[in-house]
Amino acid sequence: MFKKRMFLRAVAIVMVVSMCPYLGIVDAVKAAVVSIPPGTKVLLRLEETVSPETKNVGDSVSLSVVSDVVVDGKVVIASGALATGEVVVSTKSGVLGKAAEIAFQVTSVTAVDGKSIPLRVTKRAEGKSRATEAVGVAIVCCVLGLLMKGEKASLEPGIRIEAETAFPVSVEPR
Repeated sequence: MFKKRMFLRAVAIVMVVSMCPYLGIVDAVKAAVVSIPPGTKVLLRLEETVSPETKNVGDSVSLSVVSDVVVDGKVVIASGALATGEVVVSTKSGVLGKAAEIAFQVTSVTAVDGKSIPLRVTKRAEGKSRATEAVGVAIVCCVLGLLMKGEKASLEPGIRIEAETAFPVSVEPR
């Protein structure tokens, strides 16, 4: 009796599952998920000053999405969504006219369903080197020329950066 009941339940489950395509259940689930292809453009805005004076290698960088990202007519990344980056180079200006340098990689952005979507782009700023001037002043005038520093490097809030999705990610759009 027990085996017969289990068999009938199994048959009922198989019948329901096999009818899903005809009832539109599978199509509804598929329609609720959108795949963001790799290389999809995401326009970002820097939300803070990034310079060797304020950031070290490994520090996080805050960005936000400038405009909705739409795939198949559906918003998958909303305007204002948070994006993050990580400082990969942070060098202050130094003696002998060495210029400052700062660079960060954008790492991810948050989709409308809360998933983290990997991004790829690197943004860099470099001050002007004054090495030639420093050596020239040292030769003509004095040793103090060797203490001249290069220009500072800085990325200011509000600059726009175009990033791309790194690989395909499925999200539930709104």
